[in-house]
Formats: sequence, structure tokens, C-alpha cells
Amino acid sequence: MYNIFKFFIMGDIDYFISQVMWVNFIMFIWFNTDAFMDYLSWTKFLKIKEYKNYIQSNRRITYPDFVFLQSPNFFTKLLSCRPCLQFWLVLITGFFFNFSSIAGVYITSYAIYKILQKYVY
Repeated sequence: MYNIFKFFIMGDIDYFISQVMWVNFIMFIWFNTDAFMDYLSWTKFLKIKEYKNYIQSNRRITYPDFVFLQSPNFFTKLLSCRPCLQFWLVLITGFFFNFSSIAGVYITSYAIYKILQKYVY
């Protein structure tokens, strides 16, 4: 029993920190910048031109919310919901880093994201 707790607390701490940072980096890029839209503005599938026209009349909406308003379904809800997207990012990054502490990575990355959102972004 002690080995299980030791693994979750002390084992693979570098993977844990890397996974938390990558999740927060992706969340920051998606929700707090226009980088995604600028780099993929050439595609018609993502409706970026429609979004740029729409924000001229409604400045408060973000791109993820716009995508959900244009086509409300499970996938777009997943992309516009911060805790939902963060959970799936933790699962996806778990393939590259470590699945051993998904709950810890999720809670830590969400707490760090909320702190950064309040004080930095």
C-alpha cells in the first residue's frame, strides 16, 4: 500500500510537471489567444472568417463559444467547455507522459489554469 502512495506522490514527478504544463499551454493557446485562428485562417472548415465578421458586432464572444453557437453538438461543447476540454487533454497527454496520476494532473492543471487566468491572463 505504501508503494502506491509513494508512486503517486514522488514517482515520475518530471512527467507529472511536464504533463501539467503542456495541458495549461494548450488551454492558454485555445482560450486566451488568437494564435489558433491566425495560423489556420486559410481553412473554410473552421469558420474563422465568419467569426471575424461576427465579433465586429459582438466583441465579448470567444472563438470556442462562437463555434458552439454555430453548431451546438457534443464535440463543439467539448471545445468550448474549459473543464471538459482540460479533462480530455489530460487523457490525451497521458498517452505521451503517464496515466498513473490522471486525477492529480487534472486537479493540478485546472487549479494552475484558474490561478493564471485570474492573476495573469
